[in-house]
Amino acid sequence: MGNRINPILDVKIDRPILRLAEPPAETKTNLMALTYQFPANAKVTYSWKQIQDELSPLAVKMAEKPIRFSSTNTAQVEATFPDWGVYEVRVTVTDSSHNLSLSRNAWINVWNNRSNLLIDGKMCSHGREGCWVTSARTARGDYAGWRKKCTP
Repeated sequence: MGNRINPILDVKIDRPILRLAEPPAETKTNLMALTYQFPANAKVTYSWKQIQDELSPLAVKMAEKPIRFSSTNTAQVEATFPDWGVYEVRVTVTDSSHNLSLSRNAWINVWNNRSNLLIDGKMCSHGREGCWVTSARTARGDYAGWRKKCTP
C-alpha cells in the first residue's frame, strides 16, 4: 500500500458580511485559498470565479452584478462587489503533477444599509427610531444577531 493523499482546500474570507457604504458605491474583501496536505512537490494552480447561487432568495444575478477579482489565478485575491446581495464564489485548486483537483464554494453577503425591513408585517427603514437589523444570516447559513421591533 502506498501513501494515501488526502488534500484539503479551505477558503478564508476577511469579511464575509459586508455593508455597502452608499449606492452606487462598491465594497471589497480579500479571499484566500488555503491548501493542506498537498504533496510537497505539488504544482498548484488556482482559479477563482463567480457562480450563480440557486438557493438564496437574495442571490445576485451574475450577469447583472459581476464580481471583479484582482486576479483569478492566485491563492489570494481581492474581490470587489458592485451592489448588495448574496454572492457565491468558487475556487478550484489543481495539482497537475499528481492529477488532483479540489473546488470549494464560499458566500459573501453584501448588505444595503438603505433597504427597508419588514418586521412583524410593518415596513421599517434604516435610521428610523426603534427599527434595527434583525436576524443577519452569516455565510455559513446560520443566524446571528438580535431583534428589536419597529415602533408604530
